[in-house]
Amino acid sequence: MKRSDQEFLSENMSIDIEWLKHEFNSSKLISFKPMLELFVSNLVCSISDKSPNKQMLEHFESATSSNEETQVYEILDSLRHAFASFASGGLYDLYVYQSNELWYPKIILKSELKPNDISALPDFINIYRGCNVSEYNNKKYRQSWSTSINIARKFAYQHYDSQAWYEKEKRCVLSAVIKKDAVYFSNQSNSEKEIAVNTEKLSNVKKDMCGLPKVE
Repeated sequence: MKRSDQEFLSENMSIDIEWLKHEFNSSKLISFKPMLELFVSNLVCSISDKSPNKQMLEHFESATSSNEETQVYEILDSLRHAFASFASGGLYDLYVYQSNELWYPKIILKSELKPNDISALPDFINIYRGCNVSEYNNKKYRQSWSTSINIARKFAYQHYDSQAWYEKEKRCVLSAVIKKDAVYFSNQSNSEKEIAVNTEKLSNVKKDMCGLPKVE
């Protein structure tokens, strides 16, 4: 991947470059790596176009016309969706409207994302996350949590239960405490009561594997 593309992805879009390179170099994608890198480069160029979404769609149709591999199609579509969100509303739209059911670029916030309602939060916040138990075992926590344990339970045991990768016995709910000054984004008015945090500042992380709980 060109250095200029890597810099744009990392500095402008907050995409985890090391994670992306690892994905492109994985056994499942290595044979498609040149095509994927070219597609990313074309999307980067499209951002500065007068009609970025039109350009992105054309690049997407060109890339998928010669490739019928379902997994690759999903990755190309996810990349197009991510860049389209960024083109329409910058980093805010890219983060807020990301889709994590299937493959999606890993976004890591490095500073406060505005607008938000962080000022209304208490100094110390109890937060929860529904995820795979491997996240707890590896201590590699993602940034997106919730201030509602019930929402976290839904993400753990309901939202993804139709996905091929879902295994109920490997799902769990994490709880933790985070200080207000370690919060990068918060939207407590939406249904998910989302809060994005600096994961290096998490404290008192606990795991609860309680099977499929009752949720409202």
